[in-house]
Parts: sequence; C-alpha cells; structure tokens
Amino acid sequence: MLRQKESLADDSWAPFFDTLPDANNDSEKLEGCFNVIIENLSNLHTALLSCTDGPQYYFQLDQAKQVFVPENVSFIHQFFRFSHPEVPIVHRPSFNPHEVHPVLLMAVFLSEEYAFNTLRGLVDKYVNYGVMETDSMVELARLNQVLQGALLMHGLQFIMNEPQRRERNRDRRLPVLVSTIRKLGFANARHSRVPEGEPVDWDEFILKETQVRLGIWVFLSAAQQSILFNMPPSMSISEITGDFQCFEDVWEAKTAGHFQALIDQGRGKRTASLWQCHQSLISPTWTSPDNFPLRSLTTPDMIVLVLAFSTTVTSARLSGTLPLCASTLEQALDRCHQLWGGIVGGKDPATLSENLYSRHFVEAKWFLRKVIKTSITGDDPSGYLGEVGHMSTTELHEFLKLSLR
Repeated sequence: MLRQKESLADDSWAPFFDTLPDANNDSEKLEGCFNVIIENLSNLHTALLSCTDGPQYYFQLDQAKQVFVPENVSFIHQFFRFSHPEVPIVHRPSFNPHEVHPVLLMAVFLSEEYAFNTLRGLVDKYVNYGVMETDSMVELARLNQVLQGALLMHGLQFIMNEPQRRERNRDRRLPVLVSTIRKLGFANARHSRVPEGEPVDWDEFILKETQVRLGIWVFLSAAQQSILFNMPPSMSISEITGDFQCFEDVWEAKTAGHFQALIDQGRGKRTASLWQCHQSLISPTWTSPDNFPLRSLTTPDMIVLVLAFSTTVTSARLSGTLPLCASTLEQALDRCHQLWGGIVGGKDPATLSENLYSRHFVEAKWFLRKVIKTSITGDDPSGYLGEVGHMSTTELHEFLKLSLR
C-alpha cells in the first residue's frame, strides 16, 4: 500500500502533503487510545480461544504493545502521505487520533506494512465485528469511522499475496461491507440542498460526503474483486445513484473558512451520479464530451468512471449478452478516451507516464478492450475468461501475460 513519492497522483496533491494531521504531541492521550485497541484485541483473542471448534488466531500481547506505541505515530503520517491520495475516504483535516473510533485508528495505523504483518488475522476479525455492530450505533460519525476502517482494511488485504486472506476477503468480508452500505443507503447518499447564498455547514457536509465516498468506494472495491477473480460484481452500477464525490480541494480544505470560499466559487457538491455518468457513456444520443453530466472532470474522476464501467462489461460477459452490446461498450470506452483527452490534452507524455492515475486509466481501458475482444473471439488459452470465480489470481496474471505478447 505504501508507495514512493514519484508514483503519487499528480501535482494537485502537493499543497496537502505539508499539512499532515496533528497528533497534538500528546503522547499520553495517544497511549490511552492505543491501550483501548490492545485491550479490545486481547479480549477478542481470549473469547476466540474459548471457542474450541473455531479457528485459532495468532496474537502476542507483547508484540501488540510494541506496535501500538506513541513513538510510532509516524505510521499515521505515512498513511496520509502515501495511501490516502489513492483511496481518499478519510477526511484528513478533521482526523484526530485521540477521538476517532478504535477501528479507524487501527486501520490507519496498520497501513504501515510492518505493523499489519505483526498482527494480521486477529485485527481482521476485530474490524469485522465492528462492522456487524453498526446496527446498534446511533452516532453517524462513529458509524462512518467504523466503515472507513473496514474499507481500508479490505484494501490492505486485497493487495496481499495470500490466497486464503484474499478468499476470506472476497467471500466473507466484502459481502458484509456491501450489505451494510446498501442497508444504510450510502449508495444513494446525497448532500442537503442549501439555498444559494447561504453558508454550508462544514461538519454536516463532511459527514454526508463521507457516506457518499463510502458508497462509491465500496462499489469500486466490489468491481476490483470482480475483475480479480472473474466473478459477477456484488454491486450493480445502477445502485450508485447518489452524488458524485466532491472535488479534492473541497475535501481537503483545512478550515471552515477555506471550505466556504471554495463553495462560493461553485466547487461544492456534484449531483451527477455514477449511474447518470454511465448512462451518458452508453447513450445513443451522445453528441460530445461537452454534454457529459459530470463537469470539470479530474484524472481521479476518470479512474472511478472506468473502473465502475468494468462492472457493466463483466455483467454482460457473464450473462451471455456481450455479443449484443460489444459495440456499445467499445463506443463507451472511446467516449471515456475523449473525456480523458479533455483533461490531459497538451500535457507532457513523459510526465503522464509517471502519473499514478494516468497509468491506471490507460491500463484499465486497455484491459477492458482486451476482455471484450477476447470474449467475442473465444481465444483465451489462459482460462481466465472460461471459468467463473477463480480461487487465485494466477489465471488473471496468465491472461495479462499472454495478452501483452
């Protein structure tokens, strides 16, 4: 999950890197928060040991005490410096390690690979229990924080090269997260209407924007799992009818005054949903990118759009309808390319090749085209497209290797 500086999104993030969340330099408070996590993990481990017929989870109290210490506060800064730009679901300006839910604090802290590898399976169980307890939560901010932590842990385990962990993530953890997001209505979360000229409540905006982002990013996680294992997506793009995530400078605004200034410039909520964007891309009445419902597109927006579109390709292929709509899907990818050109046109190709979002977009678009073409011809010696629900990533890797020859 941690990456080198050169692979970060683009220069638009630079102003935010020098303002990391303030830990208030209060080691005593932070130690108290960590002690809560350690105690919760220890109690969970003891409870699981009493279940003789259940799986046993490795846990060493001494190791946990070595990881969760104030001296390791740099792990939190590393999360915001390296991981946050790729999955911006945590509101950095208001993140306070002394106040957030233990599940979110632990997930942010464990984004440092050493910390995660030290604790592993038990923390996954702890986070899963936290998600299941959201039914009884009445404070929306705390509920949001548990789900943010769960999504971060899902992403961390998603990139681990461990088949058992990936299988558990796919078959047990992600379905719980999807079900929770669906039940809470986050897939269609929308900001409140505020009369023009009146101030927007920053806290209320961030609370709702967090739900908007959770709905979108859980859906994108389901799309990634679908691609990885060649399986039907567990969420449909037609469910994502809420607002699109706001501009990153609005999300990263450091003060209420800075936030309101951006709102006054017209950079507030974005009411075009992912579903509306998808419908526009496949519409027979498309005329030009100027009529696309989402305005002022950014490179992160395009990653969201193309990854979301992958669920349509997968669903059509697995339902046997791809031959009937292949031309429409390829045309939609052409339109994505037009939208992309409007963003990056005139930029140095060498710079773009080093841009994380640029690489992701180009690679994702190429992959979807290859999947459509190969599905039509039936020429897939890798076996990736032939079997639904692989147990490993071997087939996908083989498909990519053969496709690149």
